[in-house]
Amino acid sequence: MATTADTRTFLNFDVLSLILDSAKSSEDILPLVQASRLLYTTGAKALIRNTRFKVDLSDGRTLRVIESFCSFFEADNYARCALMQTLRVSTIGGMSHGQHSLRAGCSGTFPLISQDILRRLAEILRHCTALTSITLRNLAPQALASIPEIPQAIGTLSALRTFKLRGGCPGTREML
Repeated sequence: MATTADTRTFLNFDVLSLILDSAKSSEDILPLVQASRLLYTTGAKALIRNTRFKVDLSDGRTLRVIESFCSFFEADNYARCALMQTLRVSTIGGMSHGQHSLRAGCSGTFPLISQDILRRLAEILRHCTALTSITLRNLAPQALASIPEIPQAIGTLSALRTFKLRGGCPGTREML
């Protein structure tokens, strides 16, 4: 009885991990991660290390994206947070999602974001032990007053080297 040998060649998982770790862009990493469940965890880590994350709260249509961002970093008991190095958060507002208002003295319109989303972002920040750069754009002091965990979380970022606060309202800097 004749048997045919499997002529496919497989790369060792360690070799695949090294390839992912040496990848420089998400365009290189994503196809590998999408091709194999085995590479998902390692690929997610490589993707996080090579990405500057931007969370834009300026538009209610991005609520699903924000929730997805939070869920991604909450997975595995926040283990992915420790890999994030750069984060930019734009236009944090106040409370109920979907409403807009022009606040007195502010330089723009701020969406009102749910406290749940703001608390989730604060908890993610608390776990970002490798975060070296954070930019907050148009941060409304109402968000800081209603969710004190945000400035508290920022205060615990021991690896932080660059902190930028752009735009926003009078009183934001004082609250931080």
